[in-house]
Amino acid sequence: MPMPAAPDYENASSPFASWWLNHVAVRVPDFSAGVRWYTETLDFRLVHSWPYEGGITFGYLSPATDNRVRIELMGGPGAQRKPHYADLNDSLSLYGFHHVGFRVDDVDEAVRMLKERGVTILSEPMDFEACNRRFAVFSDPWGNIFEVDRPIVPDGPKA
Repeated sequence: MPMPAAPDYENASSPFASWWLNHVAVRVPDFSAGVRWYTETLDFRLVHSWPYEGGITFGYLSPATDNRVRIELMGGPGAQRKPHYADLNDSLSLYGFHHVGFRVDDVDEAVRMLKERGVTILSEPMDFEACNRRFAVFSDPWGNIFEVDRPIVPDGPKA
């Protein structure tokens, strides 16, 4: 069943009308290693960092040209290892936050570049017509999952 078109209105009367997505937090065992991987592998930029309790450091990372949403990297001792998944279907076995999605111009090219940089690909590019998306899924070295996507039909339903 195709995805219905998104409503062309905003709910300005909502008590939460001023909300917008600011950042998503990602936990890694070593802040410096995390910054290195995200900046060298994904070309993110470290915008700001600060120390926290117990030897943990927090920092905001932004994609190469996007300052709207940030990843708040939290690194330091005390985190337990999360599962590392072999593929997308394997990753669907636990509930909770699953992945962070990035809109890209070309999913296939993004995956080609990720592979060139040694990134673990959990799902090769595929079309998912039910939501008008071509997408692929990858993970960082610590098992955090990310998606790259774009509409199959550019002027089709928005998601």
